[in-house]
Parts: sequence; C-alpha cells; structure tokens
Amino acid sequence: MSLGSSNATKAKQETELEPSSVGGISKTPFIAVGLLLISLLVIGILPRLRRNSELAASAQQRERAVPLVETTKPRQADATSELLLPATTQAIQDTIVSARTSGYVRKWYVGMGQFVRAGQLLAEIDVPETNQLLTEAQQEAAEANQNVAQGKAELAQAQAELEHAEASLKQARTNLELARVNLERSKTLVAQGVLSRQDLDDKQALFDARQADVEAAQASIRSRQSAIRAHQSAIDARLSTTGARQANAQRVAEMKSHQRVVAPFDGTITARYIEVGTLITPGGGTSTAAGLYKLSRLDTIRIFVNVPQAFAPAIQAGLETEVIVKELAPRKYTGKVIGTSHSVDPVSRTMMAEIRVPNPDQQFLPGMYAQVKFSLPTTRRSVLIPATALVVNGAGTQVILIGVNQTAHYQAVEVGRDFGKEVEILSGLDGSETIIATPSDALREGMRVQLAQPQQ
Repeated sequence: MSLGSSNATKAKQETELEPSSVGGISKTPFIAVGLLLISLLVIGILPRLRRNSELAASAQQRERAVPLVETTKPRQADATSELLLPATTQAIQDTIVSARTSGYVRKWYVGMGQFVRAGQLLAEIDVPETNQLLTEAQQEAAEANQNVAQGKAELAQAQAELEHAEASLKQARTNLELARVNLERSKTLVAQGVLSRQDLDDKQALFDARQADVEAAQASIRSRQSAIRAHQSAIDARLSTTGARQANAQRVAEMKSHQRVVAPFDGTITARYIEVGTLITPGGGTSTAAGLYKLSRLDTIRIFVNVPQAFAPAIQAGLETEVIVKELAPRKYTGKVIGTSHSVDPVSRTMMAEIRVPNPDQQFLPGMYAQVKFSLPTTRRSVLIPATALVVNGAGTQVILIGVNQTAHYQAVEVGRDFGKEVEILSGLDGSETIIATPSDALREGMRVQLAQPQQ
C-alpha cells in the first residue's frame, strides 16, 4: 500500500471519531445541560405531586371521619349573682395638718403612729417678732384703758360740779323768791306810808342781786353741762381707741396662738414631716411637704369601687356588701353602700360607688388592696354556658347545638354578663339544648359529630 492512501485512510478514521459540530462548536455540552435540567425537573415535581396526593387523600379521609366533640348543657342562672370588683380604700377622714404662721419649729410632741385627740398639742412654732408685737399691743391697750379711766374720773368730777351748781341755782332761786316777796311787801308799805322810799330801794337792790345770782348759777350749770359733754366725747374717743388697741392685741394674740399646732379631730398620725428647727413657710408647710403632719381617722374605712354599666342600676344606697382583704383573712368585713355618683364615666363606662366599713380595731389600713363582693338579684331569666362554647365570626355571636341525627347547628345568642369561666346568655337558649363545649373551626353547619361524655 502506498503512503498516500495510508494517510487518507487515517484522516477519514479521525474524522469519524470527532463529535459533530455546527459552525465549529461542539453539541455535547448542550445535550448534557438539557439532560441535567430534565433530571432536576423530575426530581422536584415528583415529590410535590406525591405530597399533594397525600394531602388530598388525608383531607378526604378527614371529611369521611366523624369528629368527636365534648358537649354540655346550659344551666339556669341563680336568683342572685355575685359580682367581685377591685376597690381602693381611704380613711374616713384624712388631712394634712398645716401651720397658720411661719417660723421655726421649737418643739414637736407626737410622732408617726400615735393616736391623738381633737385639740391636742402637736407642735410649737417659735416666732419672736410675734411675741414682741403682742407685748407692744398689750401695752398700748393698757394705756388706752388708763386714758379711759382718767376720762371717766374727769367726767365724774364734772358731774359733781354740775350737781353743786344745780344746788347753788336752787338756793339762788329761793333767795330770789324771798327778795321778791320782801320787795312786794315793801312796795305795799311804802304806798301806805309805813316805810320810806329808801327801804324800798334797798329791797329792790336785793331783789336784783338775787336775780343776778340765779342767772350766774344758770350760766354755771350750762358751763358744767358743756364740760360734761366734752368729757363724754373724750371718753367715747378714748373708748374707740381702746377698742382698736384691744382688737389689735387680740389679733396679735390670735397670731401667737397659731404658734401652737393642735389636732383638728381624733385620729392617728400617719406621717410627720418636721424636726426641731424646721423652717415653716408662709404657706404653713415645709420646703419639702405641704404641712407638718398627716392625720387620719381610721375607725371607719371608705371604699371606692367602679361598677360596670351593666350592674350600675342594681347598686343602690343601703346595699350591704362583703369586703375581702387577703392579708386579713379569714376575717370578713361587711360594708354598706353610702351612695353612688349617679353617672357613668363615658370613657370607662363605669359608675363610682362609695362603701363604708366599720374598723373599730383599726386593722384595716387605708391604701390596702381590697375586693368588694356584691350579691345582686337577677332581674330576668337567663342561662349560663362555658365561655369556651361561644363562636364569634362574621355572623355574630353563636353557639353550636347538637341537632337531629347528631348534626351541628349554629345558633345565634345574646350575651349578657361575663363571669370569667362562664357567660350569661340572655336570649337564644332556653336551657334544654345540648351544646358543644369547645367547638373547632372545622365544624360546619349540618356536619355529623360524635359525642364524648357530656360535661356537667
């Protein structure tokens, strides 16, 4: 064989062994990628199809299965219902004892926790300027009293002088009358020629003198009366001054009495805010507190409770209640409703009620957490069911009844009061029904159910 034919044969064999190509590019990578994609697609779709098939089979099985449900029956509500509400407690009287003057605490007499009586001295406040003012006011009042006494003495002397002048006037009038009588007699005798003209002139001169004496006495009386009126006016002015000075002295004495801080009523000191030397501000307190003491009367405790709107009409004055304080158990406290606010708060929809509880041993302390239990009469017939039996959806509030052939039936109900584990049903049930105690979302109208042992 020739060398040329051998090379041609070799080239042909190499050409047959090379992969096919288009435009000089090999097709093998594209085939491999395609095979890979097909494998991945098969691997992802088959499990999903299998899972969907299992879910469909499970759903069909659940649809064919009859659900097991627990049932219960409604029970008639009691003639009276109990309402338990939290409450806040206060002392029957509670006040901050403040001072009525400013100064420094000279001494305090009672401390926290002590019982005090009304009027008992609690503390004394030192106000030196008030003491000085009181001394000056008392001295001025004493001087005014002395001036009044002196004026009264002068008035008495003037009145005595007036009495003497009145006596002199009386004597002068008597002498005048005698002189008149002698003068008339002399005139008669002179006319008869028994007496001389000289004697008549003497009698006339004596009469004129006695008349002058009367006029002088009358003038003296008028002078004494004017003096008495002047003395009386002076006394009135001095009395007015005395009254003003005594009022000032009394005012300063009242200010000094404010240095004594006393208890306004019987009670217990629940806080003390002062020490010896504490500065009392003009407002009657200290730099850190509004007053000197906090005084509380603890023989009766006031309790305030917010009653929901649904129960507000049943809470009336005089209603007896039970007050529960866990820390004081097993002791029970009985209170009575004193009154209500007669209005409902538009925000909380509750009405404020006040209850008072006797606390003779003062073991019930103000500020304690307490609960108030009301026993309220039922005004209308209703039934109670477990709160778990309610179904709330777009159709409203419902329960699921066990109907004919043990099928589920949705029944609309009207809910009343909520008692926690139970709720009141006002309409929709008469108490003879059998209801599902804990319904599930899978239950549908008309679905058959299997009953478990019913709960009582």
